[in-house]
Amino acid sequence: MRKIALYVLFFVAIAFTGFGQYNTPQNGVWVFGHNAGLDFSSGTPVGISTSVYTIEGSASISDARNRLLFYTDGYNVWDSTNTMMPASTSGLGGFVTASTTQAGLIVPYIEDSTKYYVFSLENGYMSGSHGKLAVSTVDMTLRSGLGDVVSSTMGRLIRQGLSEKMTVVAGNNCDYWVITHHNDSPIFYSYRITAAGISDSPVVSVAGSHVDSNGYLIGTIKVSPDRTKLLCNVEYNGYNCEVYDFNPNTGVVSGAKILEAYGSFYSGEFSPDNSKLYLSDYVLSQLYQYDLTAGSWADVRASKYTVSYSFVYDMKLAKDNRLYLTTPGGTMLHTIDSPNLAGARCTFVDSSVSISSGTICGLSFPNLVYTVVGVDTIYRIHDTTLSLAIGDSITLNAGSTGNNYYWNNGSSTNSIRIGASGTYWCVIVSGCNVWVDTFHVDLHLGVIDLNDKSAINVPNAFTPESTTNRIFKILYNGEVKLNYFRVFDRWGNKVFESTDINACWDGHYNGKLMPQDAYIYQIQAVTCSGKVVSKTGNVTLLR
Repeated sequence: MRKIALYVLFFVAIAFTGFGQYNTPQNGVWVFGHNAGLDFSSGTPVGISTSVYTIEGSASISDARNRLLFYTDGYNVWDSTNTMMPASTSGLGGFVTASTTQAGLIVPYIEDSTKYYVFSLENGYMSGSHGKLAVSTVDMTLRSGLGDVVSSTMGRLIRQGLSEKMTVVAGNNCDYWVITHHNDSPIFYSYRITAAGISDSPVVSVAGSHVDSNGYLIGTIKVSPDRTKLLCNVEYNGYNCEVYDFNPNTGVVSGAKILEAYGSFYSGEFSPDNSKLYLSDYVLSQLYQYDLTAGSWADVRASKYTVSYSFVYDMKLAKDNRLYLTTPGGTMLHTIDSPNLAGARCTFVDSSVSISSGTICGLSFPNLVYTVVGVDTIYRIHDTTLSLAIGDSITLNAGSTGNNYYWNNGSSTNSIRIGASGTYWCVIVSGCNVWVDTFHVDLHLGVIDLNDKSAINVPNAFTPESTTNRIFKILYNGEVKLNYFRVFDRWGNKVFESTDINACWDGHYNGKLMPQDAYIYQIQAVTCSGKVVSKTGNVTLLR
């Protein structure tokens, strides 16, 4: 079998940072409402039946191959076969969660891919001491890989007197922040999770404008994909909706701004590009959009646009970059198909997605699962397509630094061999570092090293003035400073030079297309670690 050589980097590894978490495999299956669920693993949501039966909050998590692991309503936990985990039959925290807005939350352990924290939040309407937050641990090595709750960890009480709001955000320092809110006062509690466990002392932030008994009881906390903004809905006695700044380094919430001063706002959601915010007033049956890039906060409020007159409670951003909206008791979901776009261009579609027969929507969607992954990147090598002859192959090599490897074709080895063009991704897990990349293989030229973070490379041929592969350009990974990029003809005449890492040679010199021939290139660059990388070789100009 003939193998063609390729020296192209596809992988950008950024340790423990989280962006666009809604589209990770762990959020590939949603479980919610009365036995309802959606499976996004195929790229198109498919309704599934589950065992959960809740009025409001839930949480579910899948593995790196989009396969459902388990789910919870904050009281019980079910495995991937829809069977209740035995240790959870009597309830995780010993309190009611069936009507808690964000009743459950699942957070992966750091540096242990087999364990998960499951947070439970009590229904705020209960008499006496209420608003309890408790945590348990699910160990997926138990019950032959189906998992169970570790009995010794069951329902450890963390705090009480909380509202029904709870979410998690990936931090910048190999950590997570679990964020909760006081029931009566404008106080946020951010609990830091590291490899050592959950901090006993939260970061306390006083931010907001409302003080009243049960003033913050109902409604969700939502996080922008870039983790810099929070939306807090105050749905009790017709109060307001507030937007805050969030610091993923410190866990501090600040800069409260009132988005709406009065209304019934249960939930909202940010657009994938963080530019838009959506909010629903379910009493008025109105769905609003706000442009967060409009200018001053007064300009943001003035940008309010009524997307639809629809009865909507919760909304959630999915892997397909659409917003899904739920109507309690319904069997259909609405969608916003282009949430980054302003006004009517966001494209609200009424009753566009069916859930499984015999299942019913509740008030809420499942809480987001945050995992600490790198930035997703796609390199198409100048939109070049070269045909792969019969019998040729390409080896995608993810290196040897990971503890676990997850390819979208189901392989768990550090490399795969492919014989056809297509889209591939690999998740590489090493301790608290997780790398993930999605890429298209259109150039069929050999071994691709996903884990080499310092090399720079170039294609070995290009065809100027063609529809594809028409420029000669440096392919690089991460932050690179270019010292020089030079091209010479066979007689030593310099025909191109640049110090811009993104510059390219189009095959012309002094306004004229150069003849078909082999040309010599010289490259010297400095990586973000200070390593000087030099490369010299030949490139063929084809005509």
